[in-house]
Amino acid sequence: MFWMRDPEFRNWLPELQAHRGWWTEGLPQNSVAAIKMAFEKGFKISELDVRLTADGQVVIFHDDDIHKQLISALTYDELLKQIPINTLEELLAWLSRSADKSLKLNIELKSKNIFNFDLEKKVSDLIHNYNLSMQVMVSSFNPLALARFRFYSPRIYRALIQTYEDEDWNNWLIKKRFFNILARPHALHLRVDDFAAEKLRLVTKQVPVVLWTVNDLNIYLALKDQIFGIISDELTPTTTK
Repeated sequence: MFWMRDPEFRNWLPELQAHRGWWTEGLPQNSVAAIKMAFEKGFKISELDVRLTADGQVVIFHDDDIHKQLISALTYDELLKQIPINTLEELLAWLSRSADKSLKLNIELKSKNIFNFDLEKKVSDLIHNYNLSMQVMVSSFNPLALARFRFYSPRIYRALIQTYEDEDWNNWLIKKRFFNILARPHALHLRVDDFAAEKLRLVTKQVPVVLWTVNDLNIYLALKDQIFGIISDELTPTTTK
């Protein structure tokens, strides 16, 4: 329902994505160091999560809080006093200097907002400031965040992330993808436990379906002919050959 079909996207999107970089050997997940290590392991794309701090910094971080304090209520300096944390700008600045222009990022927008889209605007501006629109895609559970990002940067690829789990934000309208008419995603990133080939037959014909988080090689081998790719913490381009 209301997907954006782009004949170039399947060629652009690598089939294997590193989940929050390569952190299983001890590096902090969602760090610039872990993302660099993912590329050293042979990945061509790494997924990462971004949030907005109280002082408007886009930081690479998954959870909405730390020590029961909301990330959105803390300044970047206050966060740094508690944990080492990178900004999206640090990562994009490094990527823009890299000689390897085949490296890509999947930036997940961690936002449940339906009226405030400061995060989407800042991420869009950063991508364009570093001339990385062809090396970056954005993804989100929030279709309204994708819709707003589409308004700011219509040519940057977008993926809708979805699970059928019951959570307070994941209502019937979200699960039925009614907001796709606004977001027009180029791909569906679906929780592996929710994948059913027959149920998603029409979707897989329209856009790439990528499953998260797949860490079992046997599961990947069993499903790889029915999907486009996976997001993984543990499987690498070497182990999946």
